Amino acid sequence: MQIYTLGTFPCVFKRYGRFFEAHKEAYLKIFKRSPKRMIKIHEGDFDIKNYLDKFPGDDPFVCRIASLFNAYRELIPFADFWVQLDKNKEAVAALSRLGTQFVLYLTDKADLEEIASFIRVAGATSLLMDGKYSLDLECKKETTGKIMRYIFPKPQLAENDRVISPKLKDVYNLLAENFSNNSNLPDCESFCLDISFKQRRNTSRVCGIEDNDGNLVSCAMTVAETENCAIIGAVATGKKYRNKGFGTYMTKYITSQLFREKKKIYLYREENKNEKFYNTAGYINCGTWKEIYF
Repeated sequence: MQIYTLGTFPCVFKRYGRFFEAHKEAYLKIFKRSPKRMIKIHEGDFDIKNYLDKFPGDDPFVCRIASLFNAYRELIPFADFWVQLDKNKEAVAALSRLGTQFVLYLTDKADLEEIASFIRVAGATSLLMDGKYSLDLECKKETTGKIMRYIFPKPQLAENDRVISPKLKDVYNLLAENFSNNSNLPDCESFCLDISFKQRRNTSRVCGIEDNDGNLVSCAMTVAETENCAIIGAVATGKKYRNKGFGTYMTKYITSQLFREKKKIYLYREENKNEKFYNTAGYINCGTWKEIYF
């Protein structure tokens, strides 16, 4: 543990991962400007979980950060996690990093100015956060959309023996066909390694449906999962199989699995896209998100 006295307030940094060392001087300048709050960076005892557990477990941004922590906490070079503490040492925000992609959870008590200063020097290429908050950040692009939550009783589904656990390469090819303009889609090898690793840690699941020739025609997956919550993403259908109900079936199928496990179920959709589709599957709007690209 290293202790730095900044102004009149002693800030304690407990390093979690290697990322802090590379940016230590920049971080210290931030805290000199904002002495009442701090980012606490954790290491091997994983005590960040004590803070995450105090946040609402069914919040979709907490779910993303906690899911990432559960998956990657032992692989320190790949991921970092921070919480922001107020002057009473109560956690008021949480931040995660996987590579250069960041996810931020905020409360109304968070110091947005300090967080913005922190992110400016942290090397982020993208930041996903709640759309109701604004940070003073210069960016190249910003996308927005709605967060939707499943609210209806368990989906009623006919049995379908074509539902499978698909090969991740086939899933990637289907996603690449559907989301070719999405800059967040990694290369195939990185995608397969990441999802395979998360599947083994029970923080992601993938399902699909095939045609009579064994070709993957539609898929759905969870991009984050915890004991209490899950976020559905990557619902995709091959172009020649669209408008035949496959996407709706896969959405209801994975929703049904999560519903049986008594999890709060969310998904993120882009602004002005697919609202009626997800309404049909039992989802309603419950919030907003935005992703900032640097």
